[in-house]
Amino acid sequence: LCNTYPSKELRTMGDYDILIHKEDFQAVDKLLRENGFEFSDEDSEPYTKNYYYNNTLFEIHLNLVNKNPIIHSGKFFQFFRDAFSYAVKIENYTYTLEPTYHMVFLICHLEKHFEQNGCGIRLFLDLPFFFDNASVDTEKLGKWIKGLNLTDFTTGVFYICNRVFGSNLPQFSKFEI
Repeated sequence: LCNTYPSKELRTMGDYDILIHKEDFQAVDKLLRENGFEFSDEDSEPYTKNYYYNNTLFEIHLNLVNKNPIIHSGKFFQFFRDAFSYAVKIENYTYTLEPTYHMVFLICHLEKHFEQNGCGIRLFLDLPFFFDNASVDTEKLGKWIKGLNLTDFTTGVFYICNRVFGSNLPQFSKFEI
């Protein structure tokens, strides 16, 4: 994500997010602990296991989102359960998400923070920088957003980004809703 900013130093981060297959968790846990990572049961959730190394948080995700039946009846969890099929290899053992799928994740992540405890400007800035520098399929984006019942939220957020940042995120009419 930081590579979509004009200078990657502009995109701060508070942790490292690593997605693994659920069945690999025991091996990953053993590897991390053997290499000095400290597991934090206090901060962990069922689908996110937190480790600290040199005061840096590493979130090991078994799914991109936690299963929360209150938020969207678990639709986010269902949508992202097959994230590995949208993985794109960058180099060696480093992968990222296919751009449109990644954009949906950024929107869902922003919505989660909005719903639960608020968010800062960084999550808003991520959207136009990512959209402008990735090959996002706006038709597919609109269909996925509609399926997640996020059309109104996304339309509002995109409007704010376009007005405040002068970005050119797709308008409501392009979503064919």
